[in-house]
Amino acid sequence: MHLQRFLPALLAATLVLFAGCNTRDNRVGEIGVAIVAVQPAAGDFAEVGLTLRFINENIMPFGFSRSTHRVQFNGTPVGRIINESPFGLAPASAITRDVKLTVENPALLRQLLAGGGDRTVSYRLESELQSQRGDERLRVRNVANGRVDLSPLAQ
Repeated sequence: MHLQRFLPALLAATLVLFAGCNTRDNRVGEIGVAIVAVQPAAGDFAEVGLTLRFINENIMPFGFSRSTHRVQFNGTPVGRIINESPFGLAPASAITRDVKLTVENPALLRQLLAGGGDRTVSYRLESELQSQRGDERLRVRNVANGRVDLSPLAQ
């Protein structure tokens, strides 16, 4: 008899608990991308090496099959990166990857390096990270702004 008095409350508490567990938020939190370093390039500046840092601020891991990036220095488009190498991001972690920037505006690089002194420039990096599993596609877009030193290109 004692159990019958608590059964409705127990049933209601169980339903509330499982209703909360079954709701799923499919939104992806912040996944950031930033330029952390520049590597020396060929003399004609057709390609430049960049090191990108990928930051996962989520509590779940993600795997990406490719990424594309558009790069601007001091507000002027420089080129783009197409990275076909798959990579994974553990929860709340960061990794770095070396990539090649295909330079579409080598004259801008020459101009930025021609002046002596500080070769630090502002950059804008527009990124799209892509993943596909079966028919399910995930595309994460990110825009980052920062500063990077181009001195290694002058060597």
